[in-house]
Amino acid sequence: DNQTGERIIVGTASPTTPWKVDVDDPSGSGNWLTLAVGRHNNATLYTPMPDNAENYPVTSGVTHIEAVGDIVFRIGATGINPQTDANYDTGKRPRYATVTLTVLTNPVKVYTLYCRQGESADYLFRNNDASDPLRGGTGSGAVRTASKRFSPYNLKGTVPSMTYWDTPIAGGEFVEYPTQAGSFWQWGTDLAGGGKTANLRYAYHPTSPVGAISGWDRDYNYHANNDTWHEFTGNNRLETCPPGWRRPMAGDTTSLHDNVAANAADSEVMQSLFYNTFDGSTLNVDNANYRYWGYYADGYFDRYPIDYGVGTPVSIRNAVEPRSEKVAYFGVIYTNPNTKASLFVPASGSRKTSSTYTNGSDDGFSGSLYASAGSYETNTGIEYYYWTSSAKDSYIAWMWAGGYSATNSADRIARQYGYGYRTSGVSVRCVRDE
Repeated sequence: DNQTGERIIVGTASPTTPWKVDVDDPSGSGNWLTLAVGRHNNATLYTPMPDNAENYPVTSGVTHIEAVGDIVFRIGATGINPQTDANYDTGKRPRYATVTLTVLTNPVKVYTLYCRQGESADYLFRNNDASDPLRGGTGSGAVRTASKRFSPYNLKGTVPSMTYWDTPIAGGEFVEYPTQAGSFWQWGTDLAGGGKTANLRYAYHPTSPVGAISGWDRDYNYHANNDTWHEFTGNNRLETCPPGWRRPMAGDTTSLHDNVAANAADSEVMQSLFYNTFDGSTLNVDNANYRYWGYYADGYFDRYPIDYGVGTPVSIRNAVEPRSEKVAYFGVIYTNPNTKASLFVPASGSRKTSSTYTNGSDDGFSGSLYASAGSYETNTGIEYYYWTSSAKDSYIAWMWAGGYSATNSADRIARQYGYGYRTSGVSVRCVRDE
């Protein structure tokens, strides 16, 4: 709410390529943004200890800029967020705007940048907002009834420098920046016995170690009594979101269900984040129009050197501080095309389960982060997985997920909704419990 410092946008272009940037609706929704070409002369930028973005305000007051050559410019806020609203966490309602970058090549390339000021949880889509009636899907044109306010931050444990640590009930904390991964969490491993240790609410380091973790709950048949989240949490014993927050639901949490389409009307994830509330178990191209992969300038990611994520066999630089508990990633921004509201989620990968297990065996459930020869699905910086509190069957729970491919655009949209073994470690993004 109070941050106004520069956010740095960079891109490549030929020395003779002209480009321009415009704040959209500068006298309306964009009246709080201002632009400047280039960077400040700041020697700490892109070093391991960059100076705080708040020390570098953008004071030009202009809403249109032009330049030639490599794309480098800054976006700043003209003041703190004035939208007082007692119904929001900080007493302020977030505000949103968009900026358009036009690169004057042949053909012309146009990019939309989504801007947000405000740290309170907010709706991307609100109850009573209609789904897109012009596109297919089980909920096309339907009115929403289960939308929730999502936090803009991932969840972390309280001792993030350790490999793993137990977290008190409702004892998780939010990371400082939207791009930061936070911790990995298992869905819930409450069934101690048979020589196993119940890891309850363990938080796992986002990058260390790359290999297996000793003590990881690895038993494929460990949850064969069909417990649901509701049955687990009669005393709230598995919840890691802070008081007043909880994990979002993907339909009913009092029974197991293996069909997202049948539960779309009750899915808080589907209702809150997707323009078209579709059958989430199938590919839905239309929603890709409102979700975009990219780098997010949040005053953290845009100030550090961008590196390769650990354990990730990819050819793009997608992480900052990749060996730290404060690692941050490239990711996806969910958008509302009508209100310009947006929500960014980092592609934190996961700490997994391999795909080579056999039923009843704990082989492969090692907690390994490394993605080798495709035998693991966990790719930090190019995939994201977020738990819900809904379970599919004895072993599997629902999550919302996605993957990035630099060469295959269809792969970027194929995994909008999915499921994974309860013993996998993935990210958590909390919603307000209201």
